[in-house]
Amino acid sequence: MINTDKVRIQDDLYTYVNQEKLAQLVIPDDQPSVGGFQTLAVDVEKTMINEFKEMCDKEVYPNHYLEKACTLFKIAKNIEKKEKDGIFPALKNLSILDKLEKMDVKVCTSLQLSSEQLDEGIASLGNEKYWANEDEMTGSAGHYLKDNKVDGVITITAFGCGPDSLMVERITRRAKQFNKPLLNLTIDEQTGEAGFVTRLEAFVDMLFRKKRANIVSKLNIEGKEAEYSPNTEFIETKTVK
Repeated sequence: MINTDKVRIQDDLYTYVNQEKLAQLVIPDDQPSVGGFQTLAVDVEKTMINEFKEMCDKEVYPNHYLEKACTLFKIAKNIEKKEKDGIFPALKNLSILDKLEKMDVKVCTSLQLSSEQLDEGIASLGNEKYWANEDEMTGSAGHYLKDNKVDGVITITAFGCGPDSLMVERITRRAKQFNKPLLNLTIDEQTGEAGFVTRLEAFVDMLFRKKRANIVSKLNIEGKEAEYSPNTEFIETKTVK
């Protein structure tokens, strides 16, 4: 709802002329805006979904391209399975969790948190729940950023996803305030494994170096050199297949 009570014609001609309509304007929760083009886009999307559904139900395909498209359409429409699987199919293909565990990293994910903890995480970052996946992204990030036992945070987002990019931007700013390292990995259909391994190794190596520096600093009492120096160089020589 737009507040037009104090709009003056010399300040905003458009709002002044259209203020009666704007006063009644409500933007749907699942849409970024309203208007003729937005309505057209929604109608086109509904038409395409209905046509695809009809073709897939009949299982009559003009060519193999549309047959493959129907296969992907059925996967996309299986909301229950997508919500159950989350991002783990992509993680499984990239073996991100396995690679982190091989680097002696204890991994915590959003699936380990309750709905109350996720809500508290969103609130701790000063945000309100807006996007559909706000819990998994902002909620879990907020929870782990304020956890002193967590050394760093990794976010995994879909390429070209507007909500993801907005949430990551807010999380990045908050991570700086918490002085906690953050790595964002963006996935698309062309994502390869090699680049991920390099970035993960560099990030984990940085975390271990930072942790070692903190330990040495605490042990270096009264200006004496600390005798304890944990070995964190294994990443530089370890081969990840």
